[in-house]
Amino acid sequence: MMRWRQTPDERLIRGNGRFVSDVRIPGALEMVVKRSPYAAGRILSVDAARARRLPGVVGLLTAVDLPDLPGPIPLYVPAGGMKAKTPFPLARERVRYVGEPVAAVLAVDRACAEDALEAITVDYVPEPAVVDTMEALQPGAPLVHADLGTNLAASVRGRVGDPDGAFRCAYHIACVNLRLARQSPQPLEPRGIVASWDAAEQRLTVWDSTQSPYMVRRILAYLLQLPEECIRVIACDVGGGFGGKNRFYPEEYLAAYLAILYGRPVRWIADRREDLLAMYQEREQVQAGELAVTDEGKILGLRIHIIEDAGAYTPFGLVTAQMTVINAMGPYRIPHFEYAYSVVYTNKPPSAAYRGAGRPQGTFLIERLLDRAARDLDLDPAEIRLKNLITPDEQPYDTGLSRDGRRIVYDGGDYPAAYRSVLEMIGYANFPVRKAFCRGQGKFLGIGTAVAIEVASTSTAEGARITVDRNGHVTVYSGTVRAGQGLERALVEICASRLGVRPRDVTVVMGDTLYMPFGGGTWASRSAVAAGNAVAAAADAVREKAVSLAAAFLEVAPSDLEVVDGVVRVRGTPSRGIELGVLSEASSYPNLHPRWRWPLDRSFPWGDAQGLEAFAFFRPDLTYSYGAHAAIVEVDTETGEVNVLDYAVVHDCGHILNMANVEGQVVGGVVQGIGAALFEQIVFDASGQLLTGTLMDYAMPRALDVPPVRVDHLQTRALNPLGVKGVGEGGIIPVAAVICGAIDDALAHLGVFCDRIPVTPEWLFTQIRLAELRGGVRGEQG
Repeated sequence: MMRWRQTPDERLIRGNGRFVSDVRIPGALEMVVKRSPYAAGRILSVDAARARRLPGVVGLLTAVDLPDLPGPIPLYVPAGGMKAKTPFPLARERVRYVGEPVAAVLAVDRACAEDALEAITVDYVPEPAVVDTMEALQPGAPLVHADLGTNLAASVRGRVGDPDGAFRCAYHIACVNLRLARQSPQPLEPRGIVASWDAAEQRLTVWDSTQSPYMVRRILAYLLQLPEECIRVIACDVGGGFGGKNRFYPEEYLAAYLAILYGRPVRWIADRREDLLAMYQEREQVQAGELAVTDEGKILGLRIHIIEDAGAYTPFGLVTAQMTVINAMGPYRIPHFEYAYSVVYTNKPPSAAYRGAGRPQGTFLIERLLDRAARDLDLDPAEIRLKNLITPDEQPYDTGLSRDGRRIVYDGGDYPAAYRSVLEMIGYANFPVRKAFCRGQGKFLGIGTAVAIEVASTSTAEGARITVDRNGHVTVYSGTVRAGQGLERALVEICASRLGVRPRDVTVVMGDTLYMPFGGGTWASRSAVAAGNAVAAAADAVREKAVSLAAAFLEVAPSDLEVVDGVVRVRGTPSRGIELGVLSEASSYPNLHPRWRWPLDRSFPWGDAQGLEAFAFFRPDLTYSYGAHAAIVEVDTETGEVNVLDYAVVHDCGHILNMANVEGQVVGGVVQGIGAALFEQIVFDASGQLLTGTLMDYAMPRALDVPPVRVDHLQTRALNPLGVKGVGEGGIIPVAAVICGAIDDALAHLGVFCDRIPVTPEWLFTQIRLAELRGGVRGEQG
């Protein structure tokens, strides 16, 4: 079977996937990067003379060896009013986090290159580092960027309605102070790039494990000062990204520049430690929130203050802080809202969007506030949520907030129905009996719930091009990227169903800038919405061309025709038809086909356009998926360990294109969310040294840590032709809040309240012991 005839699933199952590390070009050189061992310091000198003389070393770069650049790596998402800082490809004069690139070595193999790294001597003057977010704001704190005169990158305030009045009228004000740890995407496939320069054609070809090939092309063109037309970026099969590959890294420039400089292909594949050290991270925030409620638990107003740790640079602008604020309103009726957020520089790796991009943080804040309010008022946590969830009659619901100049207006759905459904799935009504029974056996069970909105899509357009060849095979070209999310299969099915062909006759070419003039990429839960609708529009256009041409050949009205299994045929008379491949050939060479020749005295059905081909763009509006989650956990009060026993989800992402894809996305997000809630944290010591530099230290969830996840669906169509909404991030958004609520419930008799993630055994063990010292009795009936 020819490779292009294989289905997307077959291609990967048979081992025919092609990842960056599979790209092998004869004569390719290996690149490795020397990284700073200090979180803060001045570079006095770099001595690379001995390294350059080592056998196998072809080239070596330090900052002084680079050409004059037009500037540092540009912001991916510009932000007005922000004191933004981005890095140069190699550190100049100063390093600002452990792992920042200082030099790059090019050698005949990796072993030689790594030997050369050891031979490079860098003379540093270490300086005090600021690692803690709050300490960075204190007077006299070390400055990450001295020229700014402050570690405060941005400070933004806003309000909706009259929050002061709402708080004056409140019966009760629930308060929380929360801390969220820094976490890392860590996809299965690490970052990697292969770059090759064709001097004769003056063309750079880059194979990159990226979610955004067009962004990579744009930034490479800027830094290398080449026309974009001279750069081809190919996103191979990407073995997961989760946002960590949706940005531009120094190594991408270095590999491309070295390929041009030495005229030989250059290959760089990160190892796991490099990704733990230098892949951009997210989540680290300090949060304060106040919720004004009536005596019955009705929300009157919300106040929040977010302080986000940006690390040493701000490549993604204010995106995650902005999305935290937006998601802090959740799916709840909050008429009055006041917010403030600050973004702070520290001597840690840069922070940028990771799966969820601020949404889990905002959801954690509002859901923790609701749980606190329920506890303070002695209300059932489910009751307080049901009282405040926006109802279908209130949709579309204007939150009063905006993103990128567009109002955040929820576009429909039944949040209370989803929540009631998940309560039934988890057995909420009967749980108190189960909990009491287990307590009698010395087991501490708890239940937690949450509801979350997934603001998705963004306004970036996506294009699709569809062609039909003389054999009837259909090729779909898209600017999006396959990153393990099943998108290729979804686009195959959209094209096949709209065009009227068999899925096995459709091939999708994705993430290659050669075949599409522009594309957005795979991020922000946008691919099914943007690329899916673009493919649908292009398929409709090809079908219309095929039907109009067949109608002319068969001398019938277009309305009398249908397209079935790649044949345009007369309804009720299937023997009268023309295959799409024949129509493609006949339309490309209208006077040469032996049977279907076009008379010279007749005009072509659609002017001078020939061939079965169409191109379409689609620019999506924001979409608003949502999900209700519930979990049951067991807490071991002797060790502080938490075991998730059951997990249920009711999710609504609009019209479902492929059920397996959707459920895979939701379940995968839940698994990552469990990791965020209980295990994962990037830890630095006081000097900025990474303490979690291997997967032995950076704990990720294992199979035994995750229960079966049951998923049910609602389908509220979005306001786009396919009716689809984003799904890539929804599964992870409420998980940490759900797990924390369940832990609180299990330990309600002790008054424990989870005010941070992850909830590690060490922290929880300490809280249990402290609660017991305050007067709680372990084993007491709660």
